[in-house]
Amino acid sequence: MDLRCLLYCFIGLLSVTYGQSFQLNQSLHQAVQNTWIDVGYRPLKMPAKQPWIRSLDSAYALKYNDSTDLYLAATPIGQISLGIEKKQPSMRYLNARGVLLVAGNNRFKCHALLIENQALFATYQQQFIEQHGEFIPTNAGYIQENGMVPGASRTKPFKNGGVDYAFSTGGVEWFINKRLSILMGNQQLSFGPGYRSVFWSDHNQAMKAGVVTKVGRHFTYITIRGRLIDLIRKPIFANVESPYSKKGYALQALCFDKNKHHIGLFYQTIWRGSDSLRDIPVSPLFWVPFPGIDRIKSGETSMPQIGVLYRFEINRNCSMYSEVFSRGLQNGAWAGQVGIKYFKSLENKFIVSLNASVMAVGGSFYGNSSWVSFSHQNLPLGTILGNGTQEFMFNGKISIKKWYVESTLELNAQQSGLSLLVIPIILPNQSVFQCAGELGYEFSSAIQLQGFVSVLYRNATQSTTLFNAGIKTAIFKNPHVY
Repeated sequence: MDLRCLLYCFIGLLSVTYGQSFQLNQSLHQAVQNTWIDVGYRPLKMPAKQPWIRSLDSAYALKYNDSTDLYLAATPIGQISLGIEKKQPSMRYLNARGVLLVAGNNRFKCHALLIENQALFATYQQQFIEQHGEFIPTNAGYIQENGMVPGASRTKPFKNGGVDYAFSTGGVEWFINKRLSILMGNQQLSFGPGYRSVFWSDHNQAMKAGVVTKVGRHFTYITIRGRLIDLIRKPIFANVESPYSKKGYALQALCFDKNKHHIGLFYQTIWRGSDSLRDIPVSPLFWVPFPGIDRIKSGETSMPQIGVLYRFEINRNCSMYSEVFSRGLQNGAWAGQVGIKYFKSLENKFIVSLNASVMAVGGSFYGNSSWVSFSHQNLPLGTILGNGTQEFMFNGKISIKKWYVESTLELNAQQSGLSLLVIPIILPNQSVFQCAGELGYEFSSAIQLQGFVSVLYRNATQSTTLFNAGIKTAIFKNPHVY
C-alpha cells in the first residue's frame, strides 16, 4: 500500500552472505511452491552478458547487483488493450501504467508497485464493480457511490462511462534463519496451489504481518495479524473526510509436512474495530498468537472459521488439493473445495499448466454483519461471489517457446445467501457459464510481457461476447473471473 516498504530491503543485509536475483510473479500458471504461503517471489536466472535489448527477455529493464549481494531492479508494468463487446456501441479499453520495484538478496526480499488505471469494462464487470461501491451516510441512511475493482481499489467516474482508479502494493519476506521468517505488507497471498482458497483469496490487499516458525522436522506454525476495512464511511464531520469501517484479522495455522503429504489446520477470526459512529480499540488479546483466545471476547469477535487444507503430491508435476471449513459449526456456515493442478516445463521451451477445481460455499460462511464479517473492501475474503457460491473452474495454458494458448472455463450458480454489507446486494438465483480463450506471444519472461488477442463468451441473464487485444504484464492472476 505504500512505497516505504522499499526501505525494509536494507534491514538485515549485513547478516546475509549470498545474493540472489528474483522476480515478482503471482500468476497462476507456474510450478507449485513447496510452502504454505506463496508471496510471489521467484528465482530469476540472470542472462549471460549480451546486448541490452536481448537481455530484457529474462531480466528487468533496470537492475543492479553489488559486492554486498544486494539486488535492486525496476521495470514499467501495465496494460494497454482495446475490446469490442457484442451489442454495445462503446469500445472497451484498459489503460494501465505503473512501475514495479524489487530489492533484496538471498534471505530478504521486498517489492513495491504503483499503478494508475482508466478503463471501460465489459457490461457484466462494470455492474459487479458498481454493486460493490462505497457506502456514504446521509440523513436518510446510506447511499452507494463509485465502485470497487477486485484486486485493485475503489473507482471514480471517468469520461463516457469509464472508471478511474489507482492502487499500490508493497511486501516483505524475510528469512531470519532456517526456522523463522517474517512477512508483511499488503501484497497478495496464496494458500495452496489453486486459483484461490475458500478462506483467503488473492483479491484481498489487506495490511498484514505474519510469522512462520518451523517446529522440528515436520511441523510449521503460522500466525498472521491484519487490518481489514469495508467501504462504509462513518458520519461526515465538517471539512473532514470520514474514515472507513475497520476490523482486525487473526489467523493461526499448524501445518504438517512429510514426504508427499501436506496437512494444515487453520483457524481465523475477525475482531470488531468500529461501529457506525466511531472506531473501537481492538482488545490486546487480539495479538496473542494462539487459537481460541477470541472466545474470551466473544461479543467483539466473529465465530471462527476452522478448517483443514490437504495437498498430496501425486508426482513431481501433479498435485491434488482440498479444503473443508466451518464457521462455528453453524448450519449453512461451511465451505469446501477440491482440485488438481498439473505443471510441466521442459527447459522453458514447452510448458503445460492445468488447474481444475470444484467449490461450494454455504449460505452464511462469510457472515452477515459488516462489523465482524469475513470481508475486505466490500468483498468476501474467499470466493469473490461470497455466500451461496457453487462453482466449477478450469484453467489451462500451453506455451511453445514464446507462443502460448490459454483458456478458462467457469460454471457457477449463486444460491440464496446472507449479504455481507449494510445494503444487501441481491444476486439472482441463476447459473452462469463463461469461457475465454487467449492467444499471445511473450516478449519477456521476467515481467511476463505479453501481446495477446482474446475472446470471452458469457451466458447468464444476458449473454455477451467480448473480443480484446493488447499488450500486458501478466504478473497477477486474472481478477475478473466472476
